[in-house]
Amino acid sequence: MAKLVHKMIKKTAVEMAHEIFEEMSSDNTFHKIWPNRKWYVDRKWSVFIPAARAALTEMLKGNYPESTKEAIFEALLLDKTLPQGNDTSVRPMSATAH
Repeated sequence: MAKLVHKMIKKTAVEMAHEIFEEMSSDNTFHKIWPNRKWYVDRKWSVFIPAARAALTEMLKGNYPESTKEAIFEALLLDKTLPQGNDTSVRPMSATAH
């Protein structure tokens, strides 16, 4: 199933999947199951969506330029307007403004 997620959140989740692969690839059991980085990242990046959202949210509290914080805030806000789960209907912006 395709995951509907803002591109900044997907990019962050993909980066997290790459990092985990790098850390875990020296483990023989992990490497036996996931011998290829691209294969792992392509199949597992969506597992990191909640962690990516959390990491970006934490960045809003950090010492980053306002432009970076504004981009993160906009990405998180727009991500909330995307259909979640099996809901593929399009919701009007007024329905998501709560």
